[in-house]
Amino acid sequence: MRKKYLTEGIKPNCATISKNLNYDIYTYFSSLFDIYKILKIPLPLRNMGGKRAKKPDEESINLWKNEFKKFILKEIKKGNRYPSGDKIGSHFGISNIWNIVNVSDLYLELGLEPYLERKSRVTCFPNA
Repeated sequence: MRKKYLTEGIKPNCATISKNLNYDIYTYFSSLFDIYKILKIPLPLRNMGGKRAKKPDEESINLWKNEFKKFILKEIKKGNRYPSGDKIGSHFGISNIWNIVNVSDLYLELGLEPYLERKSRVTCFPNA
């Protein structure tokens, strides 16, 4: 099931898991989120506790952060510019990734310079 997610990007649902394993998943797990955490698949954002929640779900936040980091590194290896939060969000189908993590924190964890801390441009006008 994880291989199908990695190759095709399709997350397994309860019916496919039950069909492949031949037993009811709710007998062994309390929710589908537990299975996603075991398979290291990012959870749907609908019911996930983000960084500003009363009880943030650190494990699911870290799963999303790892997916974001993989995307950033892939874009940089292609020779593209550093992806913005909007570009990362549009790639994953998320309207607002700042509920999960700050983009500058991702760049710091990867050892890259965040946008606001990059070198300033040199202009030909002297400071007045």
